[in-house]
Amino acid sequence: MKYLIGLVSLLTFINCASTQNTSNNGSNNKSGSSSYDNFDYDVTCDVTGKDGTQLMVVSTIASNEDQALKAARWQGVHAIIYKGLNSGACVVPPLVDLETYQANKLYFDTFFSTGGFTQFVVSASDYPVDLFYVNKKSVKVFSNVTVNRDALRQQLIKDEILKSLGDIF
Repeated sequence: MKYLIGLVSLLTFINCASTQNTSNNGSNNKSGSSSYDNFDYDVTCDVTGKDGTQLMVVSTIASNEDQALKAARWQGVHAIIYKGLNSGACVVPPLVDLETYQANKLYFDTFFSTGGFTQFVVSASDYPVDLFYVNKKSVKVFSNVTVNRDALRQQLIKDEILKSLGDIF
């Protein structure tokens, strides 16, 4: 039993340490710029909900629990727009490709920096699903986030960032 507990502790420590190295690179950029390739978080999705919502678990590293929970909302929407989802039962392509992002960079920067993304967050954890202390200055938080992907897509069509499927055919 002691061997099993020691093994689990070691694996958790290794996971947190390796995530810190890849995730802290953009830690000052978690709720401001919409950088297309700012994937300093992980998203796991097991279910596509009713009415085009995506239920996901976002894991992120921040200086405290509250900052991480706030960042998870931003990152959930960011993942839907730029990263897409490819885990579990969810295989959803990103809404925007690099070319579209570059042509509309100011729009996306404003969308994220002014908090426009929050209207598409249907629900999010007020408390972490799981929490690990990475070091004395950082925590890794896992948070449930639900994003209304269909409403977000419709808004991007309305704002003439994406084309409607009717316009394509």
